[in-house]
Amino acid sequence: MSKLSFLICLGIFFVGSNGTAQDLHVYYNMEADSLTYVRGGKKIESPTVRRGDQVFLHVTHYNNYLYDVSVKTAGTEVSAPASFNPLDFTSIMGGGASGATDMISAIFGGGRGLPPLMAESVDQPSGDFGFASASQKSVLDAMGKRFRSAQNLLVNLESDMAMKEDEIKKSLEGQRIRNLVAAEVQKLKYNPNLKTDQIKRISQEYMERIFEKPAGADLTITEVLASVDAEKTIASKADAYGRDIDRYGQTVAQITGIRDSLRTVFFNVQEAAAFLSQVGPVNSSARQRFSAYQDKFQELQEVLPEVHDLPLEDLINLRYTYEELQSNNFTYVYRHTADSDKLTFTITLNPVDSLKTQGIKSRTLAPVEIKSYGGLRINTSVGLSFAQFFKRPQEFFIRDGIVLADNKDQFFPMVTTFAHFYGQAQKGVSVGGSFGVGIPLGSGGNNSSLQSVAFYMGPSFVFGRDQRVVFSTGLMGGKVDKLSEGYKVGDAYLSSTGEPTVKGVYELGYFLGISFNLLPTGK
Repeated sequence: MSKLSFLICLGIFFVGSNGTAQDLHVYYNMEADSLTYVRGGKKIESPTVRRGDQVFLHVTHYNNYLYDVSVKTAGTEVSAPASFNPLDFTSIMGGGASGATDMISAIFGGGRGLPPLMAESVDQPSGDFGFASASQKSVLDAMGKRFRSAQNLLVNLESDMAMKEDEIKKSLEGQRIRNLVAAEVQKLKYNPNLKTDQIKRISQEYMERIFEKPAGADLTITEVLASVDAEKTIASKADAYGRDIDRYGQTVAQITGIRDSLRTVFFNVQEAAAFLSQVGPVNSSARQRFSAYQDKFQELQEVLPEVHDLPLEDLINLRYTYEELQSNNFTYVYRHTADSDKLTFTITLNPVDSLKTQGIKSRTLAPVEIKSYGGLRINTSVGLSFAQFFKRPQEFFIRDGIVLADNKDQFFPMVTTFAHFYGQAQKGVSVGGSFGVGIPLGSGGNNSSLQSVAFYMGPSFVFGRDQRVVFSTGLMGGKVDKLSEGYKVGDAYLSSTGEPTVKGVYELGYFLGISFNLLPTGK
């Protein structure tokens, strides 16, 4: 390599780019005891963080009604308060409502199993059949239209009553759950055997029953006030259900009249026999359904006196519970700035109230360790360097009164001590700068210039983090012998001394060295 090329390469000095700074998010799933690392919205396998960047530690799926979270790192302890708790009356327990649900299901649970409209055959009248006259056909056509109209009305009424049954069922369940919730509310939040997802799901299911709103929907004060009139609302729905049953019964009576007419008036008409084969099964099935609806309505009338409104204050408290559980993500977030080579987070869960939940004890989770990179590092190393001056040093002597010179070694080894400064890279190789002092090995010949120390400066390549191997190169400055008193090689030497007069002067050169760290990485 030429001197000019070397100087150009040395002039392009860089510390190395560590990439765009991005915060690191660490997710500790307490229930699964698992760690997930995310940077820039993408999961990563080997977590590292640049010095000065933020590390966000997310403790997820922990019951913040049972535990406080404390995170200790770098000797600093930061505590997280328990989840906000405006009222003790704040969640729903799914234990005591099963009996009420079973009773309501006994009233309305059989609706899906009612016989279809055409479930049975009809007995055909016996005897000889003849064809209908023109007037008889006209009457039969009118009866057919009435029958089809009545049949369609039955289908529509059944669909409408099915929806009313579902509404009444939910209202009854909600009303009974409201009455049970005051005693059961705390059991859900403080149940150590329930996962956080279960707490949220069960509470939302019961809120859906209480306020008749889908899970996740916003709940207004108007809807809360409407829930106060549960007794009036359910009674109104029951009345509407009863009116549909009455209409259903009237329609069944019409179909029964058509059937009876076909059996008596048109018993010997062939077209009437075919018509009767359609009307008979529909009539039989509809009568069974009508009887079942009447039984349900009678049971509903027996249940209605037990319906009582919940006080407005309790409903408002339940609304607070709904809003709280909707916003509670059962997660605690701790933020720390990366300021050392390795961050260690120790997470401790402390019971909020050990007396309220017997058997709950403090828990310390497995430590979370994160390595950092970047930032200015300064450390030392010692090793061996091989140096060479740009101009090869010479040894001078006198022969026949003439000053002559002889070339010395092309390069020479030195024991060198380096001070390195660099930014720790994310990977295993860091690029930085070095300053060193070297002592030559071996003799410098008749003169002592090469016995003096040399100085080094240039880029270095650091391999490793704690235990490092460093390759360094760059400029070297050291003393070499030069002729003094104005002499140069080839001049006649006029002095009577046998050796030419020389002096030591500093010259530039370059070096290549390898060294090993002596002290731990500094900050």
